[in-house]
Amino acid sequence: MIKSDHLMQLDQVDLYNNEEHYILVYNDKYFYTNNLLFETIKLLKDKKFISEEFKKEHELNDEEFTEIFILINEKLASIFKERKPKRYVNLKVTLLDAALVNMISTSLLFLFTKVKYILPLVIILNLVLVYELINKSAVNFTSGYIDSIVIYLSLFFILLFHELGHSTALKKFNIEPQEVGFGFYLVFPVLFSNVTRAWLLRKRQRIVINLSGIYFQLVASSFLVIFYFLLGTNTVESIIISITKANFFVLVYSLFPFIRNDGYWALSDSLNIPDLHKRSVSYPIDLVKNKVSFNLFLALYSIGQYTFLGFIIFKYVPSIPNNYSSFYFTLIDDGLINLILSKPSILFHFVLSSVILYSISKSLLAFLKK
Repeated sequence: MIKSDHLMQLDQVDLYNNEEHYILVYNDKYFYTNNLLFETIKLLKDKKFISEEFKKEHELNDEEFTEIFILINEKLASIFKERKPKRYVNLKVTLLDAALVNMISTSLLFLFTKVKYILPLVIILNLVLVYELINKSAVNFTSGYIDSIVIYLSLFFILLFHELGHSTALKKFNIEPQEVGFGFYLVFPVLFSNVTRAWLLRKRQRIVINLSGIYFQLVASSFLVIFYFLLGTNTVESIIISITKANFFVLVYSLFPFIRNDGYWALSDSLNIPDLHKRSVSYPIDLVKNKVSFNLFLALYSIGQYTFLGFIIFKYVPSIPNNYSSFYFTLIDDGLINLILSKPSILFHFVLSSVILYSISKSLLAFLKK
């Protein structure tokens, strides 16, 4: 039967069935299980479990009954096991608490209820921005401190709206979103929205949540077109073009499937492969060792992952020393504030170089462990 310490902790386990998965939730961690284990744990939680009735209902002999409870105890042991939580964002600071996020998300639900009208308009306006961006790509704009501050603040609010997109999508599926905040991914500042409860939803719904930040970001950037044509001075034009360049870079980065971001999570959910990155890194070795069966999509993703890694190593890595030296000497000569406000490209290449070095080292370590 169930171990006594496991029985004592069962009250802290919540059970959910979203019609695709049976889910156990303990200490804000989510575990998929099968129907038999789910129903057994439910009976145990409700104090309605009777051994002989259970055996009869499932046509089990004593040996099979014992094997099932061995499996249940193993499953519960893995759930209750103390483990270091996976944290992609550290030093978190809450910007909008859960109550405020819920209030804002409720007011923004019209962006989903009216999506068939809003999305075509958003696409058209962003295509106009792309057209203007292409036409102005050869023009060199100069910007002062005030212009740079406006650009950074505009990007901050666009990206904050992006995070509210994830929260609002969760609200659309009748689950209360949690906080939106600021933190650090490694040493890089990022915004985040706490939508871990999305694991309670079906695959299609999770994909909508994954991509809703992109949708909201496009909605926000649509307003840039209005400002561009209504306030079409040279200064406003240069600011909006700069914001647009940065914003579209973030959009592409967010959708790129080989970095843990919106596009990655959407692909992981669509393929039904949790922890896609880790599995793709080890997949070639596991396949050779016959530890896993052949999976076409995982194989293609693994090929893409290593191709991307190889491209970065041979095309971008040689420039990393120069990027670091440019950052260092500019920092010494001009100071951090001037670097951030007037020379963002140097800062960008420094950050990108650091991300690449981290990603390469992490992937190689994972590969060598195999």
